[in-house]
Amino acid sequence: VGLALACVLVLIVQRMTLSVAVIPWSKECGWGVAQQQSILGAFFWGYLATMIPGALLGNRFTAHAAGLAACLVLSSAVTATTPLAGCGHLQAVGLRVALGAAQGPMFPLVAGLLGQWVGPAEYSRANAFVSEGSNFGVLVAYPLASLLCKRGWRLAFVVPGLLGLPCLGLLLAFGSSTPQANRWISDSELDQLALATEKRARDRDGVGDEVVKVRWWQLLSSSTVWCITANFFTANWAAWVLLSELPLYLSHRGYDLTEAGFASDLPSL
Repeated sequence: VGLALACVLVLIVQRMTLSVAVIPWSKECGWGVAQQQSILGAFFWGYLATMIPGALLGNRFTAHAAGLAACLVLSSAVTATTPLAGCGHLQAVGLRVALGAAQGPMFPLVAGLLGQWVGPAEYSRANAFVSEGSNFGVLVAYPLASLLCKRGWRLAFVVPGLLGLPCLGLLLAFGSSTPQANRWISDSELDQLALATEKRARDRDGVGDEVVKVRWWQLLSSSTVWCITANFFTANWAAWVLLSELPLYLSHRGYDLTEAGFASDLPSL
């Protein structure tokens, strides 16, 4: 759980650093509002494209930890090399799409990982704890990026990119997709998880180990499902527009770079 939290935090820092760095980057390159917005929004096209395929692959091969490590490697590489785009607008957009594609499977893989490692009684608590990595990542990203930009906007990408290396090392050394494949877990912990997993299988509508077929038509024709989907979509849209745009908006309102970076943390608090 701790490793998953660290991975989410680092990946969110890599995602959000552009929200501050785009201010001096745009000034150096002479980019207008339309170009700034296209760069800020490009991430989500890549994110959308890989979320479901990444989750399906992770489940198919029970390779959630390996998938999360791949997310870290690709995201860190793209983040650290973003300054190579220079003033090329299309290159910057392409790198942001690539970053989104690298991070798309992150949350589905984390959910699958927790499903293997955490018993049903603690799953909700563990998932909420790991999800807080998003908020922590935003809180770290804004002030960190604003301080790094004082020494040049390129550092605001290179340093977060390098932060992925120790996190990757810890994941490779101590993480695994299943408890059975982990050399650090004790026999008593394995027995405890096995009992919890068996109980969950018995309690699942009495089907035991039987594979349950998803009734897709019932699911997709449910008004409740569509209401939840609409609610989740609008809430996420509002949240990520705010988080992505806030430092830039504050800079247009007269805040300097440091003020914009630190003031942007206030909504997350």
